Amino acid sequence: MESKCLDSDVNTNPTQPNFADLMNQLPNCLSHIYWIENTLLKILPDWNKAIHSNTLDKAFSEYHLTVAEQVYQLEHVFELLKLKAQGKIFKEMSTFLKSEISLPSTAPLEFNSDLDFLSRINDIVSFKMKFYKTLVDIAKALRLNSTRELLQQNLETESHAGHRFLNFK
Repeated sequence: MESKCLDSDVNTNPTQPNFADLMNQLPNCLSHIYWIENTLLKILPDWNKAIHSNTLDKAFSEYHLTVAEQVYQLEHVFELLKLKAQGKIFKEMSTFLKSEISLPSTAPLEFNSDLDFLSRINDIVSFKMKFYKTLVDIAKALRLNSTRELLQQNLETESHAGHRFLNFK
């Protein structure tokens, strides 16, 4: 069962939102995406060692910086909402990343090809874009404009990263 953080049917109708549900959902979803971004920051350096192409290595390094900026933006969102920036394991992504998280540091991750890497990173980007879209919709419904703007920036930078990897040759 998918979390409401990825639910396209979340009631964010501005004329009839369920504010109590959305106010409870927002910190929960923020904690999940914060965990995802921080987990990626930890495992991306090992992934970088497994890339074969110099061009892909450059795109990947740029993505690592994108993720770091997204973490910073999320910390700012937590601050705006007067919440402690704290991650909470997101089971759907935890399962997806499990093998990478549990790798010992002496065993670098190996992809059979750069296409394997691109497939994995495109899945992650797609997943994160759905997540950020839901967060933007929730913030908009709650009329949290500054929060929505920061989350929208993360959505847009993730979208740009996705295009960069999808168009990689």
